[in-house]
Amino acid sequence: MDTIKKIKEYKFKVQELADYLNISRATIYRYIDSFDKGDYDSIDDKALFIFKLIDEKKAKDKLDVVLSINGYNRQMLMPKQMDDLIYVIQKHVYDFSDSNKTEFLKTMFCSKKFDKAIDFIMYLDPFMNEEGELVSHKLGNYKPIDSYSEYLEVLKRVEIVKSKEIKE
Repeated sequence: MDTIKKIKEYKFKVQELADYLNISRATIYRYIDSFDKGDYDSIDDKALFIFKLIDEKKAKDKLDVVLSINGYNRQMLMPKQMDDLIYVIQKHVYDFSDSNKTEFLKTMFCSKKFDKAIDFIMYLDPFMNEEGELVSHKLGNYKPIDSYSEYLEVLKRVEIVKSKEIKE
């Protein structure tokens, strides 16, 4: 039961970790039992990696574990970049702890459910102004987009521009 204790030190409930690993409660307990016995061959690679991360205390905190599960690795960022990123996030959370953006950031960092939405947002980023309005300045006339039909029209033009960039 040593592994369960270490999991709880990271502020996880065993079921919560199972959910992040996308395995059942019975499976995680079976894996934990095998891990405690040193029978690593019977454990899924991802779960084994996370158990070792937790067992060897290589993760700094719960977020580190979650990011590792989701395939992200904070250690790959350069130290200065990491410090800047952590500062910006901490400042935002401190200044706006009750905002929807803060809740979104927590969900975004701790689950996979917004991954496709993030890809879409990043896809649109070059076509947004600082006020968060979708604009068409890279596609012709610069003006804020006021209606859903204008938004759809810009998306069509984005596809045309991007497909031309790919061909060139």
